[in-house]
Amino acid sequence: MDSARAKGGKMVESDEHPPERDRGGGGGGGGGGGAAMAALHQCELIQNMIDISISSLQGLRTKCAASNDLTQQEIRTLEVKLMKYICKQLQCKQKVPEAERPEALDRYPHLRDWLRTINLRPELTESIEADLSLDALLQMTGAQVRDRMRRLDSSSDECARLIAALSCLKSATESGLLVFCLP
Repeated sequence: MDSARAKGGKMVESDEHPPERDRGGGGGGGGGGGAAMAALHQCELIQNMIDISISSLQGLRTKCAASNDLTQQEIRTLEVKLMKYICKQLQCKQKVPEAERPEALDRYPHLRDWLRTINLRPELTESIEADLSLDALLQMTGAQVRDRMRRLDSSSDECARLIAALSCLKSATESGLLVFCLP
């Protein structure tokens, strides 16, 4: 049976067999359009989870007693979950060849989310965002990151945290495994 039926002179989609969309090359601008659209959709879904988790993380950091063991455990759990989500977004994006990536896919993962996950000062986060992208940071060596952070007036603790988190994200993205390596 056809996936669409004529009804009153109009074509109406049937609930029985939904039409195939965004698979293969149709509408996506080439053979990789389906893969690019699937990756973009996955990144958007993951972003919804990131938004919820970031909100919870910020609430724990600002509204709960930081010295409480349970609070610390919940913060660490959310940080690890967020790193997994961000890593998954990077992996989804990297599966699509650069030449076939829609601009919207290149925006994932959001640098601000990653910087908030590793808990940098809001002023430093803004300076980094104005100066760099997550993709650019991932391409830099430790010495390049240190030099850039020094110019952005980061503390040695923030610089070390950023470099450790970058190393963790690079390893996790390449291996597909996220070991507990957050600073």
